[in-house]
Formats: sequence, C-alpha cells, structure tokens
Amino acid sequence: MPGRKKAASVPFLQFFVLLAVVAFLLGRYSLQRNYYQYPPLPRSVDVIVLGSGIAGATAALSAAEAGVDVLYLFQDKPDKGGFPAFSPAFWVSGAPVQREAKLDYQPETMAAAIYERTQETGDVNLILSLSERSSLSLAWLENKTGVNFSVFAEQESNPGLLLPQRGEAAEFVNQALAEQMAASAVESSSSLRPLQLLIENARVQGLIVQAQDGGRQKIFARAIILADGGYGANQALLAELAGIGEVTARPEGGHYGTGLLLAMAAGAKTSHLDSVTLLPVFLPAGETLSKEVFQAAVVINTRGEKIVPGDDPAQTIIDAGGRLYIIHGSQTPQTGRNFNQLKDVQTLASALGLEPEKTADLVMELIAPYYVAVAATVALTPGGLAVDRQMRVLAAEGAIGGLYAAGEITAGIHGNRAISSLFFSEAITTGLIAGEQAAAWARR
Repeated sequence: MPGRKKAASVPFLQFFVLLAVVAFLLGRYSLQRNYYQYPPLPRSVDVIVLGSGIAGATAALSAAEAGVDVLYLFQDKPDKGGFPAFSPAFWVSGAPVQREAKLDYQPETMAAAIYERTQETGDVNLILSLSERSSLSLAWLENKTGVNFSVFAEQESNPGLLLPQRGEAAEFVNQALAEQMAASAVESSSSLRPLQLLIENARVQGLIVQAQDGGRQKIFARAIILADGGYGANQALLAELAGIGEVTARPEGGHYGTGLLLAMAAGAKTSHLDSVTLLPVFLPAGETLSKEVFQAAVVINTRGEKIVPGDDPAQTIIDAGGRLYIIHGSQTPQTGRNFNQLKDVQTLASALGLEPEKTADLVMELIAPYYVAVAATVALTPGGLAVDRQMRVLAAEGAIGGLYAAGEITAGIHGNRAISSLFFSEAITTGLIAGEQAAAWARR
C-alpha cells in the first residue's frame, strides 16, 4: 500500500507543473494584445491644384466656392511676394468705371486689341473668352481684396487697363488671396512634390507625390488643375526649349515647369514652347526698367567692365552676362526702392566687390553720393499647354478628362509673344474658369 501512494503522487506533480506552464504561456502570449498593422488607406480629394501664385490661389478658391474638397499643393514657398514681372493693371472690358466714362469698350474691342498685340499669332477663341469673362473676374477680385480697380492706367492708348483705387496690386492681391485661402476649406501643403499624373482611359485618376521623408504616395482625385506658372525659372528647360540662358529666376517664385512636364509626360499637347520674352527688371524687387534709366549712368557688368547700353535693355543685359550695375551720381539722383544710395567710392567699391582704385576710375565722371541699382532679365513664357475655352488640357485625341490648366502654363492667349500687361487679368480669369470647370467635373 505505501508503494502505491508514492506512485500516485508523481502524476499529480506532473499535472501541477504542466498547469503552471500553461498558465504562464497564457499570460505571456494568449492574453497579450496584438494589433495588426494595416497599410494606410489611399488619400482621396475632389480637386488637386498645383499652384505658386495668383492663378493657383484663384483656381483653388474658385473650386472650393463651388462646393468641392480642394487640396492646394504649393510649388514654391507660400510666403512669396506679388507679381512684379508683369503689369499691376487689370485688362478688362465692360467695367463700371468704363461705362461711367462713356467708353464703349466691348469684349470684341478688347479681343481685337489683344490679338493685334500677339501679331495675329494668338488663339482668337481663347482671347475672346478671356475678354467676355474679364468684367466678372474683376468683380470677383474686387470682392476678395476689398479694393476697386477704377483708375485708368492708359486711358488714351488702352482704356482697358485699370489700376487699383489705392495701393499697389502686387502688394495686396497675393496677401488678400492667401488670407481668403486660409479662411476657406482649402487644404494646403508645401511638403508634397508632384511626381506623376495618374491618368487612365484619358481621364484623371489622381497624382503620385513624394513626401519630405522620401516616401511616395498616391492621392486620388477626380480633377487636377495645373496652375504653377510656366518654365521661366527652369534654366535647363529654357536652354533646351528656347536656347536661352543667363536669366534670373522670377522674383514672385514658381515657374519651374513642374505642371508642364507632368502634363507632357501624360501626352498633353503644347504650343509655342520655344517662344520666350525676356523682360529687363530691377533686382530684388523685380520691377521692369526702361532704357531711359541708362541715361547719364555708368553701366558695368559683374566683372567690373564698362558697358555701352543698346536700344534693347534686355539684350544689353544678356550680352553683358545676365546682370548689370547701373550707377548714377548726384548730378542725376535716383529715388525709389530700386536704387541704393552709397556715400563714397570706398562704399561703392565694397558693394560692387571691386578694388577702390578701379572703382574710382569707372565712376570718375560721377559725383558722390552714388545711386546704384542691379538689373537682370526674367523670362516670360507665352507658350505652354494647349487648352480650350473651359481650360481643359488637350491631348492628341481631345481633352484629357478632369485635367485643367490656368495662368502662364497655358498657351494660346499670347500667341508667340508674351504681353506683360495681360498676365494679371489672364491669371485671375483663367483661374476662375478652371476652378469652376474642375468642380463641375468632380461633381459629375
């Protein structure tokens, strides 16, 4: 009997050890919470806008006002300034101030004037569409900025050009549109770099972007608006397409050709890509200059060599290597933000990066103090993506469904020569049309 009791205790001990092991394993593994890591869901919006200036901001606001979700992708720093590379006057037909002045300035009159300035190379349908829509576009702009455009810039030569009643348009328009964007439902991002348009069966599906960490992601969208400007700041494209170098990037930012290259890779048609207009400007403000500023001045290049200016300021700057210093003496003092006053030769030499003796020889006919400005050229690109009156981007087989463009990225309105006095109204008007049409497409 004692032997049987000992034998029975062994299975009991084994059972107890096994139970302890099971309990440990249950506590260690079975009761531990495990979360399955699902891959992130693809992002989806109604309309994506690639923009860098007033055309992009206008398109984004226009689409949002039509009731769709908008993602705005900045193609430059959001705090870039205004638009110094072109006229601050808005070209319009049928504005209230024109009617009050008893000016019969019809859309057909405006269209004819624009077409003439393109030397009959512009698209008549696009020009007429812009002219017909211009008064509504100006009213929209005045509402957004709170400033009326009621001052004639050139009433005799061009009664279509209107300046703001107060302030400089380049200083308040961008700021006003940015404030409107911030107060709207538009979502903005400057950290996503567009890589590829997603297009299937000639219709937009979305966009592939790269985040700051290098990761790629798809953003699905029903419509996309390309409104990031031309390619005037892309030195490689300027050299490849137009054989042009030695230009300065646009002071207002953008114009790297991002949207243009994306659309071209998707089969979009283009026009007049080899046509570039060089505009002489002061740096850093970007305001245009005329040949009169050279009168009574000493003009030197960055190597410290005197230059004899020609009749074409832009060509003078290009021939000199892309940048000039314009120096006036106290005989012809220059005021305004484009000229800096320097009290003596030593200060002037330091600013120019030259030896004092050489500087004194260069300006020997001038009397101190000196007034110095820097001149360069920027590129305006009249050519770009082929579009129709609805600002739909065209391919060989017709419009690409859901793909729109606005502003300087488009071709047709300027023909083969950029009309600087038209860029402002073109950006606002085409941006409004593209936003409305993209929203309508997204709601289908």
